[in-house]
Order: sequence, then structure tokens, then C-alpha cells
Amino acid sequence: MKLSKILALILALVCMVSVLASCGLVDLEDSGKKPVTALEHYEYALNYMKSHPYKQTTVTEMVMDGEIHPSTSVCNMDGDNYYVNEDGMTTTYYNGTVYVQSAVGKRKMVIDMKDFIYNLGESAGIAEDYWETLGGTLTDENMTLTKNDDGTSTLKFCITLPYVGTYDCVMTLDKDCRITKYVMTQEMTIMNTAAKVTDTTTYEYGDQYKVSPPADADSYEVVDSYLDLVR
Repeated sequence: MKLSKILALILALVCMVSVLASCGLVDLEDSGKKPVTALEHYEYALNYMKSHPYKQTTVTEMVMDGEIHPSTSVCNMDGDNYYVNEDGMTTTYYNGTVYVQSAVGKRKMVIDMKDFIYNLGESAGIAEDYWETLGGTLTDENMTLTKNDDGTSTLKFCITLPYVGTYDCVMTLDKDCRITKYVMTQEMTIMNTAAKVTDTTTYEYGDQYKVSPPADADSYEVVDSYLDLVR
């Protein structure tokens, strides 16, 4: 996995959290209350994800000119920490340090994720307040909640991201109001060609997905450049 894919992964993870999270989320799990409205189901499910380790498997399909271009990414998430093993490269982010093991060796770097995302966005012409404006856009009025016969629930809504576009979103929640499946669909134009991109993410929860630093973290070479992590 090249550096561009690492950066894309970090950006995607933070973007997802930014989109789903908003200030003052209702912490119904600790209160013992059950979610009732669409927004409460959404906030409960998000809070659960933020406070429990899980594995997310994302299958992306881009349909363009009648051809399907698939890709799959698997990531363990544990709060802000994550672990990815893809294309012979292992990337672990744990408590402010990113560890990368690849064909070039083992390297690590201390990173301020917030500053990193802001700087990356600035280099792409994205205003600093972009990330803060993503959250808090969903309400009970623009979400649809459906209770299914098998005890699960379905949430449907749209998210519009500046510089990115509009996504049609469908979330499936289990009987305990945990996200088990999240489908995001977007139609776009790439080089004057219409394309449809569908991201289907499934979630599995459990302590087996907790993230920890590599056992031999002390042996990783310290670098101070993102490029040096993989070259």
C-alpha cells in the first residue's frame, strides 16, 4: 500500500467520524434509556462504535462504462486507534504514533491527527472549518427510520460533503441498536464519464479487535516525514 493509500485511509476514517459525529451526542447507553427517534438511533449506534472495538470491512465498487472496479479494505478500529494490514504493509495508529511495517522496514512517527488532517485539507484547498461543519447536519426531519420484523432497524438519509458530493446512505442496526451494515452510494462524473460508487461496510464487534502498538515498537525507526514511512 503506497503512501497515497495510507493518507486516503486516514482521511476517510477521520472524514467518516466527522460526518457521523456531532457535539452533544446523546449517550443513551450509560443512561439506560432506549433510542426512540431516528436521530437517537443514529447517535446511540455511533456512540457504541466510538466506545467499543470493532472490525470494519469495506467493499467499494465503482461502475464506469459498464465495467465494475472492486476493492476491499479491512480495518480494526478502537476509539481513535486503528490497525490495517493491506498489500504487504501493516499500519497501526495508536495514541498519537503511527507504526508502519513494509518491505522497506519498520518505521514510526508521532502525529497530531487533527493538525495532520487540517494541513492535508489546506494543501487541497479545503477551508480549516470544513471538518467542523460536517457534523450536526442530520435531524429527525431528514432521516427515515424503519423497524423491521426481525428486530433490526434501517436508517436512510443523505449526506452532502463539500468538495466531495452527495451520498445516499442506508444503515442497518441490529436489535441492540449497533451498526452492522452501512451502504453509501454516490453518482459522479470522472473525466466526462458517469460513474457510480458504492461503499458497503460491514461491522463486527468484540475485544478481539482491540488495537495495541506492535510488540516490538521500540525497534521501529523514528522518522519525521510521511514519505519516510514507506521509502
